[in-house]
Amino acid sequence: MGFEFDGTLIEWRGPAPFHFVALSEPVAEVIETHKQALTYGWGCIPVSVRIGATTFTTSLFPRHGVSWCR
Repeated sequence: MGFEFDGTLIEWRGPAPFHFVALSEPVAEVIETHKQALTYGWGCIPVSVRIGATTFTTSLFPRHGVSWCR
């Protein structure tokens, strides 16, 4: 399963800072439909992400009913 979307990079400056991009609504809806088969625990979904020429592994985390990429 693969998706392509645009989003704004958000910097979270909490006690454990990180960056994330909110998934587009259509992608979030597909993920929501299949999340039970994709998660490896507590709603976290492992993903491989490519931004430009850089690919890395991370996870999708649910937040306020929408999956977020971190």
